[in-house]
Amino acid sequence: MDQVDRVPPSGMHLLVILAPTINLLHTFISLATWRRGAVSSWMLLIAYTLTCFYGYEVLRYAPQVLPLAWIIYTWITSSVARASGSKSASGASSQSINRTLAQLDDLADFAAALRDELFVPLTSMLSWKGTVPSTGAVATFLIFSWPIWLICMLPRNLWQLPFYTVSTTLGRIFASGPALVVREAVGKHAVVLGDKTYVFAQEHAPKLTASVLHVSKIVGAHLCPALRSLGAGQTRIGINLIPPFPIASFELRHVFLFVGLIALTWCAPWAKLLRMTLWRSAIFRHSILSVLSLLSGSETLALAWRTSRPFHRREKKKVGSVQEYETRFEFAIFENQRWWIGLDWTAALLPNERPSWSDSDNNPVAPPAAFTLPRPSRSYTPSQQHPGLVDSRVSEWRWVDPEWTVDGAQFITSTVYKPHDVETDEKRVREANATGAAAVTDATDRHHEEAQALALDEDVPGLARNPVTMSVDPEGWEYGDNSWDKLSKTNGIGRYTRRRRWIRRAVLVQTVEKGIKRTD
Repeated sequence: MDQVDRVPPSGMHLLVILAPTINLLHTFISLATWRRGAVSSWMLLIAYTLTCFYGYEVLRYAPQVLPLAWIIYTWITSSVARASGSKSASGASSQSINRTLAQLDDLADFAAALRDELFVPLTSMLSWKGTVPSTGAVATFLIFSWPIWLICMLPRNLWQLPFYTVSTTLGRIFASGPALVVREAVGKHAVVLGDKTYVFAQEHAPKLTASVLHVSKIVGAHLCPALRSLGAGQTRIGINLIPPFPIASFELRHVFLFVGLIALTWCAPWAKLLRMTLWRSAIFRHSILSVLSLLSGSETLALAWRTSRPFHRREKKKVGSVQEYETRFEFAIFENQRWWIGLDWTAALLPNERPSWSDSDNNPVAPPAAFTLPRPSRSYTPSQQHPGLVDSRVSEWRWVDPEWTVDGAQFITSTVYKPHDVETDEKRVREANATGAAAVTDATDRHHEEAQALALDEDVPGLARNPVTMSVDPEGWEYGDNSWDKLSKTNGIGRYTRRRRWIRRAVLVQTVEKGIKRTD
């Protein structure tokens, strides 16, 4: 019940509905980052490769295959469930909600890391937010790399040139001299290793060995002949000689394949080792930097890569890893006032209207002098990367701006502002209601005179203007009628209410420490 009470009803409803989607996305991210077993990640890699090669043909000629595959999959899972006697859950439970929240935390960490490591540097480099020479070098690189892209991607029928290619089959490649030498060397070691493995398996797992031999006979009788015939003369491999490869050799599917393979293998342990090994090579490193300098026309990108050396340092593997993410947030508080006869503008409002200090939805909040940030919180979730340990998440709010400021009048700050005494204002309202008509007339005339003077001041050049969203006067006020409607920056006849917005930015710092032992 504690978990149910902390989650709002709308959030609980949304979590239950989106739980399968969140689970699927979390599973995909876990496979893509190689955190759920190498075999599953390799299967995802093979599936993506087949999709890039044959996805267009399937969608064009046989789109019915996709729903049929889903129907077959659900039929198999339901058959297995009926055979095993297991029943699917009919609703949500505390375990499923906690699992979904833990998956959301993991997805939030992944999104924050992706934003900090990829999207923020890329957008700053492309939008002139970083160093100007770096953005100019990127623009030059894109312009000079465009002809190379066209040379590789233009189809052959647009070249109007004779293409000379050399082609062969898989059967000829397997029957070549080097392939025979490799097959003989591998065959000798395979026979010796296979005999030893068979003897060991026969002694320790006879039933499993018999099942493997039965499957091997079926594969050898049906699948191997089909593969031999396919490799003998059906599958052909060709490469351009004139014009030389890779001119007119690539398609868009190859680009998706290349980018997808890099993304899906970036977090693989063997890919990290390969990148680190290649970057330690001086020839490879200087070749990459020279190409970047040549295409960009500047050494800015090359110098950035040279100084960063992303794979030069050896990463030490440790159980606990600490990551810190920041989320910026802007707090906005509205100061509401009403004009009373004989009292001018005060914070004393009617009982049935908005409070003197409210948020954007007119809910009561503390004034800027008493507004405090939420307290730090700590939570623990079972670690998925380190079994038996937990992941600690500490959330702490911190102020970014030193003080509150009025939107549209930045010179008005909370350090020089003192809130009105509401009780004193209400007492003055009661006293003003008992005054005579002469006082009422004088106060009304004074209010209209001040409004006309303020309207005239708007035409004075050099006066402070609001550069942001709200249309306010030089002090940040926005005036409305008796129903807080028709808001504008002009004060005058019929303007009995006003408000201004106090803003202050804060940051939510989340410190995630993975793979630790819980102490409390």
